[in-house]
Amino acid sequence: RLAGPERNNAMKTALFEACYEQGKNVSDVECLVALAVANGMDEGTTRAYLEGSEGEEEVLEEIDKARQLGVSGVPFFVIDGPAVKRPYGFSGAVGSDELLAMFDEVAGN
Repeated sequence: RLAGPERNNAMKTALFEACYEQGKNVSDVECLVALAVANGMDEGTTRAYLEGSEGEEEVLEEIDKARQLGVSGVPFFVIDGPAVKRPYGFSGAVGSDELLAMFDEVAGN
């Protein structure tokens, strides 16, 4: 959000690697700032954003949407798009047959 789509994608990758491959605490401001700087983002701007309240309302709205879908853990998938009347969410790892059945259900088949 602070740096545009390409840097945001790089930051998302860096976050996953830091958390799942390197065991870093990605809820720590210092860790997040270091990752942002390593991905070309400005340290001062990043730190101010993380330590301030900008974006808080947006995050709370996203949390509320997730709760409404029943999100309680990972993995969690949401099927949504122009042909879908309302987002369809489901939790857990599912097999391909189950996944195809869910897509058929959402598509009205």
